[in-house]
Parts: sequence; structure tokens; C-alpha cells
Amino acid sequence: MTSEDNKAVLGWNTCPECEGHGQVWYEGNGGQTISNPEGRPKEYLDECENCNGTGEVMMDELDWLTE
Repeated sequence: MTSEDNKAVLGWNTCPECEGHGQVWYEGNGGQTISNPEGRPKEYLDECENCNGTGEVMMDELDWLTE
């Protein structure tokens, strides 16, 4: 069974965090100085932590319910 077959059997949804792109903009600290101890905000693009960069997450039991 290939990984594509597993996806069909298990059921996968597009990741809601990265919307299927696999990367997300995060906000971090751009550096602290003595005059600015809190630092300045810095945005950076990184792999989505929710789907590990795949763009898809496995469906859970609530996804299988119909409205």
C-alpha cells in the first residue's frame, strides 16, 4: 500500500493553520538591547507546526459527521 493509498483510507483534510501551503508566518523576537529590553517583533516564514509542512492533517471523528 502506498502513501497515497493510506491517505485515501485514513482521510486527510487541508491544514487549517497553513491552508495547505505547509508554511506559516510566525512572530519572534528580533533582538534585545540594553535600551530596548523587550526587543522588536520580527516575522519569519517557517514550516507549519500543525501539519509538519505537509499541508494536510488527518481527519478526526468529528470530521466524519455530516450536518
